[in-house]
Amino acid sequence: DLRTSKPENFSSLYMDKLLALQDIYNNVDEVGVKTQIEDDMAAMYRHATFNLNPRATSIDTPLHAYIPYKHVDHMHPNSVIAVAASKNSKALTDKIWGR
Repeated sequence: DLRTSKPENFSSLYMDKLLALQDIYNNVDEVGVKTQIEDDMAAMYRHATFNLNPRATSIDTPLHAYIPYKHVDHMHPNSVIAVAASKNSKALTDKIWGR
């Protein structure tokens, strides 16, 4: 809950060390939804921990770290996820939002 979170609730990483892991993340043979690299990377983040911070990093760390913008709105819009995950997602998307 971002409303009540404090800095100590978040993991902290050295950005240069995290960026050094980017090549490993980007150069795997198997890509897609939930591949082994996600779990492998989560274990490697410990090597980039700043100030011995005990907070665990998130599986979403690459989303926030490797996208070259100052801010990333990472939301979980259940309605959009439901459409995207449906059997006829393309047709349903076209029906709802158009081409």
